[in-house]
Amino acid sequence: MLVRYYLKHIPYSIDEAENGSVAVDKFMEQKYDLVIMGMHMPVMDGSSATKAIRAWEEENEVPRVPIIALTDHYIPNDGRNSILAGCSAHLAKPVEKAELLGLIEHFTGEETSEVREKKALEEENARLKKLVDKQAREIGVLKKSKAKK
Repeated sequence: MLVRYYLKHIPYSIDEAENGSVAVDKFMEQKYDLVIMGMHMPVMDGSSATKAIRAWEEENEVPRVPIIALTDHYIPNDGRNSILAGCSAHLAKPVEKAELLGLIEHFTGEETSEVREKKALEEENARLKKLVDKQAREIGVLKKSKAKK
């Protein structure tokens, strides 16, 4: 599964459930920082599982854990239905790695190594662009001073 591959290097342990009913049971037994919920699972679909999790959280007066809905493909209204079920965000396959990791970072406050690398590259590119712009201005000044002579 591609999503599992994307999550290989994140600083979290990953727990999987084979269906929505098992996902709800696991959620009630353990503390999770984030849930990625398959919306088209057997036995109990993701919407029903999310609603059960939200009801359990409310009943037990615990903070809501972010739930990212994941659908197998884009279907109109899936995102809307996921949010209405109580999900915090919705992604449809094919999922972009940066988008998934960005959502994980957003909801957990933890940067993944890929996000850190991307930010470092962006900062380095910005620094290099400033340097190139400065050198281009200096070259322009030199050309102008030579033209005056």
